[in-house]
Amino acid sequence: MTQQNPIFLFQNAGRFISRGHGRHASRVIASWELIYVLSGTLDMFEEKEEFHLSKGEFLLLYPNRRHGGLSAYSPELSFFWMHVLPADEEARKALRDFPVRSGPLRETEAFAAFCNLLLLEQKDRNHQESCNYLASLLIRKAQREAGPPEFLSGTRRLIEETDRFILLHFEENISTSQIAESLQCHPDYLGRIYAEARHRTIGDAIRIRRIAHACRLLENTMMSVKQIGYESGFNDPAHFRRQFFRECAMTPYQYRKHLSGGHVNTE
Repeated sequence: MTQQNPIFLFQNAGRFISRGHGRHASRVIASWELIYVLSGTLDMFEEKEEFHLSKGEFLLLYPNRRHGGLSAYSPELSFFWMHVLPADEEARKALRDFPVRSGPLRETEAFAAFCNLLLLEQKDRNHQESCNYLASLLIRKAQREAGPPEFLSGTRRLIEETDRFILLHFEENISTSQIAESLQCHPDYLGRIYAEARHRTIGDAIRIRRIAHACRLLENTMMSVKQIGYESGFNDPAHFRRQFFRECAMTPYQYRKHLSGGHVNTE
């Protein structure tokens, strides 16, 4: 007897187009979410994990875990998003057994075409079955095309280890040279390959990670702005305020009062 492919229940989907300001909201939802970047770059977190996506890369977010944006939306960013629920335990196991949570897909044009088809199908309320089928197809394609971590290139390993070092040590006074020494490579080489892959310098990545941490503290604690700056790796309160404004286009005090969304869902 042939085993059926896992079926996923489609909830909704859309295409996000950036206006060049705001960031992905910090939230907890009950569904699984698949994100596929169509252009630009997207920086996300889920609990204590970080994900840095470029065009042609996907991310699978788990339910009931806090996720959100690490940095402000870039002007060129657009991405497809889809929320699904597993229809049964087999489908739930398939989601949990993804070889990797994020990474590039091989057949990017075909994947984008199926995303567009799903956006068209969801406009008709009578097409739930078709939407379930297309959502299941997208999940399976991402699962098949995502390579296991052991096949990552040496360059990509260095980039991901750099991200990990920043995540673990951003509160400290770290530099590209210190990270390169830890990874046993030349700082100029590390800085170059990181900038090519992430479209930002390592210094910018450290700053963005510190500001992202500060945003979470502003959202979820009653700590003073000065203390939040110290907790986020800024020794000078004035420097913290300048860097925060540079990243978020508002002061920490304004951010605490007015959490910004700033995005457009066109479909």
